[in-house]
Amino acid sequence: MYRRRMLGLIGGTLGSSWFPQSVRGASADAFDPTVHGFGFPNWSGTTGTDADGNEFQYEPADISHEDVETLISEHWETTLSRAMGIMLARIVYTWIGGNAATNGHCYGMVSTAESYFRDPDALPAGVESASDIPRPTDEYGAVGDRIRELQAAQLVRFEPYWFALLGLRWGLADHKASLAQITEAIDETGTAGISLDGEANAHQVLAYDYERSDDLTHVALYDPTFSAADHEGTAEPWVLSVEHDTGAVQQIRDGYADFLHHDPEMDLQMVDGLIGGHDQVLGTLSNAVFFGLTAGSTLEVDVPREVTVDRPGAEYADDGPYADAAVVLGPPDEFELSIDAPAGEAFELEVIGLREEEVVLDDIVSATVTEVPAELQFRVVDAGEAVVDVIEEVEEETAESNGNADWIEGGWWITAAVGAAGLGVVYFYLSHRSNRDGN
Repeated sequence: MYRRRMLGLIGGTLGSSWFPQSVRGASADAFDPTVHGFGFPNWSGTTGTDADGNEFQYEPADISHEDVETLISEHWETTLSRAMGIMLARIVYTWIGGNAATNGHCYGMVSTAESYFRDPDALPAGVESASDIPRPTDEYGAVGDRIRELQAAQLVRFEPYWFALLGLRWGLADHKASLAQITEAIDETGTAGISLDGEANAHQVLAYDYERSDDLTHVALYDPTFSAADHEGTAEPWVLSVEHDTGAVQQIRDGYADFLHHDPEMDLQMVDGLIGGHDQVLGTLSNAVFFGLTAGSTLEVDVPREVTVDRPGAEYADDGPYADAAVVLGPPDEFELSIDAPAGEAFELEVIGLREEEVVLDDIVSATVTEVPAELQFRVVDAGEAVVDVIEEVEEETAESNGNADWIEGGWWITAAVGAAGLGVVYFYLSHRSNRDGN
């Protein structure tokens, strides 16, 4: 069987002492990436390559910021303050992009492949396994729609998914608890979803077997980045190796450092056990600033090393809602950021700031670049208000003659006060956000 042969190859690569007999053992009805993986690899945006190497076009419908707000308010069970709802909607919208699945379809592909494995009758007529599906378009368009639905719409509705993903990205993942759930799920159903994160983009894979040595558990993974044929006979299959007593990761693919068990059917209670409670995500988000660059090139944030800066999908999306974006968690009271754009070009930066779960800033900073890069400063001022100033470097003699520092404020600044009036403005602004985005 392929799984047995694959694990044998791993043993030959890592040392036979690392791989005793498989805990589950190979069987004819076990998940096999060469059979149950898709015949085509993962694709991003609207263009992909089919099983024969030919290009295909897939045009998903857009999801607006207003759609995201509505789905969160109607489907999430957790009671969210208006401020928290505003911030979460902006982060989720940035991740999925106006065109859902801009950055890939790994979550939808893994979930769909798993569902076809468990229920082969759901496969398209005339198809015996997912590996026989060469593309998600044309006569197989229903497959593409199913992948897209799981990748996009259910991601928005699926509250546990987002708490799990954000907890994973923000360092809250409990590897030991995840490993226990992964091996339990494989024992019960033959598969287990896993989310990965690190310097590389967040990614979803599917675990389908595991083996234990004295100290380590080695988990075999199906990666939708590769077609079913690409998994055949590989000498270096993808394996996640974890110390089962401590949860310490000993082997993981380059670009990743953390993992989390991630099942489409999991509930918030299960997620709480994996990240120490979803209230930790909300607590982390209660003091944060979101920056979304809608016009301009790239955004850089200068904060101390210990401050977490998350980069929602916009930094690698070709046609997402923002050219670049960042979320600063636990921001200092003052820090600088810069926007890289050609001199003379206008930029536009959306800013939403929360402090103690109150909106302290919600506005759009727009200016013309006079010095490259354009420099800005975020500050928390009196009464808990926050401002973003556009600052310009002036000639040294002017600064010296005025007795000022090398950096002075430009004539442009924004202040948003905390209070009911400020929140009303925020609500009005967001309710009309989709029109401004062209949706």
